[in-house]
Amino acid sequence: MLGLLALTLMIGVWAALTPVQPTLLRWDKVDHMAWFTIATTLISLSFPNVKLRWLLLVMMIPAIGCEVIQLIFTPTRSGNWKDAVASYSGAVLALMAIISGKYRNWLITPAEEAREEARERQVSGIASPASATYL
Repeated sequence: MLGLLALTLMIGVWAALTPVQPTLLRWDKVDHMAWFTIATTLISLSFPNVKLRWLLLVMMIPAIGCEVIQLIFTPTRSGNWKDAVASYSGAVLALMAIISGKYRNWLITPAEEAREEARERQVSGIASPASATYL
């Protein structure tokens, strides 16, 4: 996972510093959002103990930093605050997906949970307590 994360980060740095802006999805803002969604997801999977609020705060640094680097170090490109917002939106989107996956069980009602347990018991061949007969 760390190798994939490193590759993603290297591609992001290359894309930020190239003289001609690479577009993969034909829309600049979607490219920014997609890259940050992938990078944030990979960071979260690579470092599962990192608090998500810190990850959200840390992802603001490259979102703004890429645009500042383009403004200062690349003569043919300019930094754009809209790109920074699109990049940060990708990080927020990834964290929303991660949070919804982690706390999915909060959305399950007790009745749904009981039905799911009954289905699991039926599939595994274990009789439910309600159907057990006592001698």
